[in-house]
Amino acid sequence: MKARSPKLAEYLEKVGVLGSTDQDAIMRAKKAYRKEYKAAHKRKHFKKHHELRPQFTDAEYAIIQAKASATGLTPTAYIKSVSLAHSTLIPHKETLQQILQTVSMIAMRLEKEQHPAGRQLSEAENTFVEYLKRN
Repeated sequence: MKARSPKLAEYLEKVGVLGSTDQDAIMRAKKAYRKEYKAAHKRKHFKKHHELRPQFTDAEYAIIQAKASATGLTPTAYIKSVSLAHSTLIPHKETLQQILQTVSMIAMRLEKEQHPAGRQLSEAENTFVEYLKRN
């Protein structure tokens, strides 16, 4: 009987079916070996690695694929590098944009009245706009 690997042959010998002519016993032993092997691999591998499975529309994937090929990466490697590089995500960006709109309206009103705080508020608004653009 040919074994695929030395470890499999060792396992079959340990179980006592290596020289056997009973094909059912050999197949059961091989199946048990494979099950143990997979479980050991899973324990070893998945404790160190975590897997995320985001889903993209065709249009989103086309954009990702184009950007990945422009940088010479696979789409998976591109997504991984981009997600780790841009780890400063702005939480509640829509709410911040609404606040910015309110601040802009107040700044315009104060500048119209030539209030000194209008200029400062306008500068703060510009800084805020630049911050939102970068992130």
